[in-house]
Amino acid sequence: MASAETTMTGKVCAITGPTHGIGRALAAALAARGARLILLCRDESAGNALASELARENDVPVVVQVDLASLSSVARAADRVSSLVPRLDVLVNNAGVFNQKRRETGDGF
Repeated sequence: MASAETTMTGKVCAITGPTHGIGRALAAALAARGARLILLCRDESAGNALASELARENDVPVVVQVDLASLSSVARAADRVSSLVPRLDVLVNNAGVFNQKRRETGDGF
């Protein structure tokens, strides 16, 4: 079993929904352990604010804007991530939504 102090140095981690709640806490924990972060955010300005908070010497998290309700936005974000790094070591699918009523995305889902 890994200790709570396990290093993530050299690991590339992408997180959806990193600007609030569990995603934000996880982003901070991974950054503290030395991970290189890619913040996949709907709100780019909130992502940039978080990246500034988590920046370390010579390592600033990269913000990639993505609307997970749009397949074309997801494809653009995937292309952007692919252009930034040769691999992902960790992908955290944290973003979520709770709707009180049935809604459809622009893609009909």
